[in-house]
Amino acid sequence: MEGHRPFLVVFTADWLGEGTIMDAIVKSISWDLHEKMSFYRMDFEKCRNIFHQLGIQELPALFFFRDGESIDHISGLMPKHALLGWLNQLIGDF
Repeated sequence: MEGHRPFLVVFTADWLGEGTIMDAIVKSISWDLHEKMSFYRMDFEKCRNIFHQLGIQELPALFFFRDGESIDHISGLMPKHALLGWLNQLIGDF
């Protein structure tokens, strides 16, 4: 059921160099995991209130959600293999 799919939200900003790199990494991973989860991106300049609600202090920040709740998160630039391992572990817990 689509409503129960886990999803990842990448919180970043268009002006952030590391955010552009992380966008590319997440996009490449989304091809591998698109059947298991959904992927979204939120820009700091457009959604500042959400950033403050989640307590985000470093960009990029990646939040993994399941059933509408944040299960885990990481901040900063992460290599593709490490991100894929983190997501596979979280999906495996599903």
